[in-house]
Amino acid sequence: MKVERIDRVVIAVKNLDESMRFFSDLLGITFDPAGSSDEQLVRAAYSSSGIELMEATQSDSPVGKFGKKGGRPIRNCF
Repeated sequence: MKVERIDRVVIAVKNLDESMRFFSDLLGITFDPAGSSDEQLVRAAYSSSGIELMEATQSDSPVGKFGKKGGRPIRNCF
């Protein structure tokens, strides 16, 4: 399989607001205003560069459990 392009990179973060500032200051990335999904129990921010930041709103959400298991906080989407 040949990868043509990466659609987005999702990074699980502990604090969405701080992470948005960090990536903005470090890389100059502009994020759309953060939104939330009650169904997925997350807050998320998206950038046109394909970087997506995701914060669990509850520790028992899939993203929250992922962090507890010591999972790496980055997911690539091809």
